[in-house]
Amino acid sequence: MRNYIKIFTVIALAGFTACEDPETPKPVPATEPSDFSAKFLFINATPDAPGLDLYVNNVKAGATVAGGEGQTAYTTVPLTSNAVIANTNIRSKAATGTIGGTLGSSDLIYRAGNNNANNFTATNGFSYTVIALDSINRPQPLRTLNSKNVGDVTYYSYQNSFTATKIVGGGDTTIHLNVKNFGVDTESSTAYASANPVTAFNLVKKYNGNTNPSFMTPIGVVPLGSSDVGGPRYFLWRDFFPTFAPGDETIKAGFRVLNASPSLGTLRIVLKFVSGTGADIPLNGSGSAYIMSNAGGQTPSVGSNTPNVTAANFTLQTIAPGGTPNTYTIEVRNSGGTVLASIPNVTFTPGSNYTIVASGFVGGTGAEALKITEVKHN
Repeated sequence: MRNYIKIFTVIALAGFTACEDPETPKPVPATEPSDFSAKFLFINATPDAPGLDLYVNNVKAGATVAGGEGQTAYTTVPLTSNAVIANTNIRSKAATGTIGGTLGSSDLIYRAGNNNANNFTATNGFSYTVIALDSINRPQPLRTLNSKNVGDVTYYSYQNSFTATKIVGGGDTTIHLNVKNFGVDTESSTAYASANPVTAFNLVKKYNGNTNPSFMTPIGVVPLGSSDVGGPRYFLWRDFFPTFAPGDETIKAGFRVLNASPSLGTLRIVLKFVSGTGADIPLNGSGSAYIMSNAGGQTPSVGSNTPNVTAANFTLQTIAPGGTPNTYTIEVRNSGGTVLASIPNVTFTPGSNYTIVASGFVGGTGAEALKITEVKHN
C-alpha cells in the first residue's frame, strides 16, 4: 500500500501601490558641490548570462564584460554627496538584448537590503570590486508560512520527492516537494532548486528518522514584500590591499579567491608550480567559498552581499623568490583533488594584488563551462 502526501508551498503575497518603479529610485540630487569619487572594477562571474555593462550612478563604468571575464582597469566615478553619505546606484545591463533568465529585460540592481531598493554607500577614495554571480535562472526566493500562517524559514530542495518506508500500519509514504529545476550537479547527478515551507521540512524530517534531510537547505526567512526576483546578484568587495614589508614587494604578491560557481560541492583554487623556485600554493582561505546555488551555501539567501572589510583581504604569497617570478598553472580542483579547469603558464607581478574567481558550472560546456577569472588590481 502506498500513501501520497502532496506539499504545496504557501506564499505570502504583498500588494503594493506606488507611483514609480521601486527598483528604479529617482536620483537623489546633491545638496552641495562634491568632489568625492571612488573606483570600481567589474567581474562577470555568471555562468549563463550574456555580456554585461556596469552602470554606476546611471553612467556606464568601464568596458563590457563577457561571462567569466573581468575588467582590466578601475573606473573612477564621481560620488553624489549630501554631506552625510555617498549615494551610489549600482546596476548592470545586457550589452545587447536582454539579460534573460528570471530577470528578462530588467536590470540587475544592487540592493543595500533584502526588501528595498536603497543604494550602495560608497566612501570617498575607496576602491571596490563588483562581482555579478550565480545563474540567471536561479529561482526567486519565496516567502513561506508555518502552520500558524506566520512567515518562517524557506527551504530549497534538490529532490522532488521523498519516500519513507516502514511506516506504522504497513506500506510506504511519498512526500512530494516543490521543485523548479534550473540546473544539475554533475558530481551527484541531481537536479536542484525549489522553495518549500517549514511544514514540508518537518514532515520529511519526521519520516526520516527525526533527522534533518540533507537535500533540503534552509535559506532563511524571506522578507515580506521582498523585491528579489531571483537570478544573479552581486558580491561586492572593498579592495583593502595589504601592506608589504620592506623587501616583500620584490618577491610577494597579494591574492584573494572567490568560489562563485553555482555547482554543488567544494572547489579549491591552487597555484600549481611549473618552473622557477618554489612549490604549489593553495589559495583557499577562510571565507573563500561563496556558492550561491539553491542547495549550496545560501549566503545571502536574498539580496546582495557586501563583506564587512576592516583589514587587508588579500593574502601575501611568495611568487618570485630571488626577484624572478615563478610560472604557475591556476587550477580549480574538486574536494578529491581532480583538476576541473586551469589556466597554464601564468606569472604574477611582485608587489601587485590579484583576485581569482571560479565561475560556471562543473561539467558545463561552452559558455556554461567552469571558468577561472584572474584580475590584476594594481
